[in-house]
Amino acid sequence: MIYSSLYSLHPLAPWAVLVAALWGTAYVIRARFPALWLPLTLWPNPAHPVAHVVQGLPTVFAGAVFAGLAQGNVESAVAGAVCGALAPIWHHLLKAAPSEYRGQLGRVTSSLRPKQ
Repeated sequence: MIYSSLYSLHPLAPWAVLVAALWGTAYVIRARFPALWLPLTLWPNPAHPVAHVVQGLPTVFAGAVFAGLAQGNVESAVAGAVCGALAPIWHHLLKAAPSEYRGQLGRVTSSLRPKQ
């Protein structure tokens, strides 16, 4: 229902909405529930290039599952995974833009935070 409505506007509209929804979900979790996201920032070493890939995996997985279940085929799951990969890329583009968005992890009061 929603997919067909968005598709009637533009063929890429459902996928753009999925990217926005995945990015928004990750943003809310990072800002409001940072203890849930913190383990992803600690493995592997945060300075390692793979660290950003690990942080992108939840949106890739969620996009694949959501689109796959919504459309019921593997092609949609793959497209959803691509949308999930675009969400962290959008995050990095927003961070690089001249705006107030920095995409920082919210304040963590849990014991997961490393000692400084």
